[in-house]
Amino acid sequence: MAPHWNSTKVNKNKQYGKILNVSHLSEIREKFNCDEIPITDDGKLVPLKDNEYDLPKDPEGELKVDENGALKNNKTYKFKTFTIPTRPNKEKLYVLATDAAKVFDYKRAAVLFLNHRLSLFKSYLSEDEKKYLLDNTTVLDNVTPMNLTKSILVITAKSLFREFGHKAVNDGKPLNDDYYTTIFPYEKSEEDVSSKPLQEVYQYLKPYMNDPNAVVPLPPKPSQIEGIKPKYSNVVVSKHNERPEEKPIVQEEKVLYQSVVNRSGKDININQLLEKKINKDDKYINVSVGNKKVEIPNDDEIFSNLPPTWKKVYKSDILSKKRSSLLQEDKSRRILDLFNMMQSNLNISLNADMNQENWIYLHADACSKSNYDMYENRERWQFITNRGVRDVYTNVLHVPEFTQSTKVIKKTFTNGNESKHTISLQDDDIYKVKTGLTKLEGLEDMIQLIDDNEIKEAIKAQVDYEVNN
Repeated sequence: MAPHWNSTKVNKNKQYGKILNVSHLSEIREKFNCDEIPITDDGKLVPLKDNEYDLPKDPEGELKVDENGALKNNKTYKFKTFTIPTRPNKEKLYVLATDAAKVFDYKRAAVLFLNHRLSLFKSYLSEDEKKYLLDNTTVLDNVTPMNLTKSILVITAKSLFREFGHKAVNDGKPLNDDYYTTIFPYEKSEEDVSSKPLQEVYQYLKPYMNDPNAVVPLPPKPSQIEGIKPKYSNVVVSKHNERPEEKPIVQEEKVLYQSVVNRSGKDININQLLEKKINKDDKYINVSVGNKKVEIPNDDEIFSNLPPTWKKVYKSDILSKKRSSLLQEDKSRRILDLFNMMQSNLNISLNADMNQENWIYLHADACSKSNYDMYENRERWQFITNRGVRDVYTNVLHVPEFTQSTKVIKKTFTNGNESKHTISLQDDDIYKVKTGLTKLEGLEDMIQLIDDNEIKEAIKAQVDYEVNN
């Protein structure tokens, strides 16, 4: 079945299939070298080959792109492509996931993979690969130093071309620059795996198990794994798809604690101070500074002598607890992510109850609707109901000038001894604004200076309208 193409939107044909988590099935995980694997509607697993899913090949699509993802017929991609020599296929073309997300109007790469996870396989750049790209290419020039310390996702260029077709090509045209034209992956099947319960879907994995007669279990929930808290939701066995360890930003309490105590100008061993058992009734604490012992005030004494701004820092969790604290992101970042996901057409209900994450959006939406209602009511009240605005001080009815007539046509009809007089106002479009172009001096000379024919025709149409009305 050939897909139905829409020239104005990315192909949104429904894909019949599911993504299965096989991290708890070591046999399948080692065989396919990943923790998540797609299954088609007829119950067949889609293997992984060269960092992309091995989907059905379209004979016509293969004439437009080679095995490594390079376009033929002098076509170019809308995003930067690059090769990674450290990987088995050194000629394979890759794309930064963030660049692809921008081209296809997704706010984040995570949303791109969420909407196209049956067709796109993500892999992570290792530290050596990042260093190579920084030294030899310009791919990572727009990545901030902070983001370079985080994991960077890449996708193969061919998988993007298969999924998005002409949308990934400069000056691309539907059908002519699409990969799938005669066939389509993840088609509807009589097995109808996509509509079955998850327990039944996992039984289609039996042929891939060492014991085909055994019942395939569902993956355990995180709460069922004792002592193990999953760090990431999707970690794969392949070393190219394994998320690198991210070093958290750590701020130790002793730095701030030292700065507070040192306001008196004394060099104090803060570790020794923290290890001491302090009696609340004692006014001073003996702390060794160098070869000398110095008496410093007790904790309560220090707190009472601090300025108000220092008291907040001194009593914070970072100072009171003897441990390292992670710098958490501000809650506004979560609200921004919510806006991004809603703009990316995720299935988020906007009629949900108000909470700390969606209250800003709900308030903004209510204000927008209220403003629109006020505008509609004002227009209806001014120009339809009351035919104008009455000034409360002068009791004069004011109406917009462009709604008034400029000509009066009088026709007299006689019928016997009676005469009837009818006055009518004629206007081709009472809502059209009269700009006064007919009274503008030098209009003809100005028109000669305009090169755009559409603008000239618009000016001529406006002048004709004002002359005849």
